[in-house]
Amino acid sequence: MPVSKLWGVGRRNEVRMHVNRIRTIGDLAQAPFGLLRKEFGINGIVFGRIARGEDTSEIFRKVKKEKSLNHFHTLSVPLFKHEDVLNEIRRIGEFICRKMRFKELVAGHVYLALRFEDLTYTSGSLKLSQYTNDDREIYNASLEIFRHMRKPNAMLQGRQFGMGVFDLHLDTHTVNLSLFEKTSALPFAALDKLKAKFGEDVIRVGLGS
Repeated sequence: MPVSKLWGVGRRNEVRMHVNRIRTIGDLAQAPFGLLRKEFGINGIVFGRIARGEDTSEIFRKVKKEKSLNHFHTLSVPLFKHEDVLNEIRRIGEFICRKMRFKELVAGHVYLALRFEDLTYTSGSLKLSQYTNDDREIYNASLEIFRHMRKPNAMLQGRQFGMGVFDLHLDTHTVNLSLFEKTSALPFAALDKLKAKFGEDVIRVGLGS
């Protein structure tokens, strides 16, 4: 499969990989880590590990005292349909949460950004009610941010989505539960291992009530 099919590899990275004769996911899996690190930094190592089906958790754990984490994904095909946009936001949120859990961090703020095809941006941020690395809470916060942002449409579609979390602290593995909310604990560690081995879409957290 072409390397652009690997989630997280945007158009710019795809072009740079082609320059280095990396055109397929198989090429990426066989590429030397030294080359990937030189061309793409730590993301190159992550791309290479994912292409090989290897765990990336130890990569994320190496960096300490993080002030923020973010991820931007440039799409090969722009989006404008509401359900597609929400799905992309959800995917990025899951990736960010996975990185936080690998680093044993929780966030107090979420930032969401969208770049349109004409290169204009819309963005927003939100302070969370409690520190978290829960996929569901980050997704719900992102939806609230997106509600106040300019929306893509058929005439001006979304080309790049980005999310960041900041005000980071070490995860104490405690949750302030509300008496009025039905919140269930999920085995995120097991889910993260499955995603690391089989890909981001192997399993999804249900968001229904």
